[in-house]
Amino acid sequence: MVNKILLLAAICLGAASANDDYGFLQVFNSNFSSLSREVEFELQGKREFNGLLIREFNREILNEFGEIVPRMRGAHYDFLQYVQNFDGASEECRDYVFFLADLYRYFQEWDIQDCAYLTYLQLRADALYRFIPVEQEYARENARALFQDELDYYTNLREYYRQRLNEELAKHGEDAHETINMLESCRYYIYFWQDDDHDYLRQFLESDCQ
Repeated sequence: MVNKILLLAAICLGAASANDDYGFLQVFNSNFSSLSREVEFELQGKREFNGLLIREFNREILNEFGEIVPRMRGAHYDFLQYVQNFDGASEECRDYVFFLADLYRYFQEWDIQDCAYLTYLQLRADALYRFIPVEQEYARENARALFQDELDYYTNLREYYRQRLNEELAKHGEDAHETINMLESCRYYIYFWQDDDHDYLRQFLESDCQ
């Protein structure tokens, strides 16, 4: 009789333990599922925000070049008009100055292309090497922690990468400032050399190509 009572008690305790384990697993899996959805939603939001930062800055850069090109075309046109209307030089000299002006214009276009390429390199570095590597690393670690049921590690991981991603998003401002400064410097030298070319050719024309 005693053995039967002990056996029944053991069965009851086992059932209670199984229920406790099942309840724990339910809570554990529910927490994981909830965290997983939150992290994916958070990552998606940060991806979209990062993409918005990049698109807006690219548009700003295009606007900058949209000012450079018309300004240089206008300056070239004004110089050609000056050469055409200048009366103190022979036709041979005038034609030669026209030729030199077109030749120098190619050099000026190369200056613009060099400036655009340097800007592209910085934009590319910002797009590829800021934020994305950290985001991809977080996604991999997130998947691994979920797969291995590491809830504590997962929670700490989230806080760590959340901070890193925010730092990467903030770093866009630093990169953008550096790119804008480079572009401003580049634009200054583009305008400087075009004006210098025109000054030289103007003096050359006024001396009748002497």
